[in-house]
Amino acid sequence: MNQTFIHLPLPQFLARLSRPALFALLLVLLSWFGGALAYRELEGFTWIDAIYNAAMILGGMGPADPIKTEAGKWFASFYA
Repeated sequence: MNQTFIHLPLPQFLARLSRPALFALLLVLLSWFGGALAYRELEGFTWIDAIYNAAMILGGMGPADPIKTEAGKWFASFYA
């Protein structure tokens, strides 16, 4: 099976990658903000602690601070 590869110049290649990269970045930022907002509302964390905990869960490390409320535990279970 013979395949022909088209080699794009670097600017065209980067332009073609820009839309999926921006979509992925937006998805991560929305997930991070949603998690921080939920930790802020459900657990009463400060903004910096809520952002940090959301980042740790999204990064696969797990929550940094103990979860105390039942609602917070439900959220953390599904968010992870």
